[in-house]
This record gives sequence, C-alpha cells and structure tokens, in this order.
Amino acid sequence: MAAALRRLADGAPPPSSATREVVVTPGGRSVETEFQVIDAADLVTSDRPEFPAELQPRERGQRVASDAQIAGIAGRLDPEQLAGSRLASTGAPIVGPDGVVESGNGRVAAIRRAYGQDGPQAQAY
Repeated sequence: MAAALRRLADGAPPPSSATREVVVTPGGRSVETEFQVIDAADLVTSDRPEFPAELQPRERGQRVASDAQIAGIAGRLDPEQLAGSRLASTGAPIVGPDGVVESGNGRVAAIRRAYGQDGPQAQAY
C-alpha cells in the first residue's frame, strides 16, 4: 500500500475537513486533495507506457542519479516524511482521479522498492 493525496476531480463533493488538504505546486498553483491509502500496484507511474509524458519530463527509469535517489529514499523510508505536506514536492505523492501519479513518482518508486526488499522501513510505513 502507498499513502497518497488524491487530487479531487472537478465537481467532486468536498471531502471531510479531517482528510482535506490544499497542496501548492512548484508553480504556485493550489490543488485540493484528499488523503487516501492506495495500493501502489494500482498507481500509474512514469515508468509505465500509459503515463502521460507531459507530467514527467525526466527519464526516471534511465538515470543513475534518479536510481540512487530512489534507493536512498527506500533505504531510509520515513513514514512521517511521506504524510501530508503543504508542498506537492514533498510528503505523500499526489494522484489524480485516474490513478496517475501527478507528483511524487520517485517517492512511489521508493515505496515500491522498500516493499520489495521487505525490510524494517517497509514495515514502519
């Protein structure tokens, strides 16, 4: 499982105040989200062919630095750093109503890797 902030679809009823978060993108846009736990296998991430290319300009799957970053996050997976955050670039990944990871592809890759290694970091998460 992966905890994520799901972006609310346009016209969706507002969530309860306990789960609602407004997140700010690097461009300064506010996005209304709702915290949910989603199976990581159900997320459409940038390593999948159906992922919209315009959402991930980087080639995460082919970069040594990116792999090192993902390995580092997986090895030190800290559940509190993957919870709610005011910034889209940190905290829980942001997922659209269609299951596409809009922000946090590296974080999702690290969560998947930690679960694949079945170490204490995954158990803590």
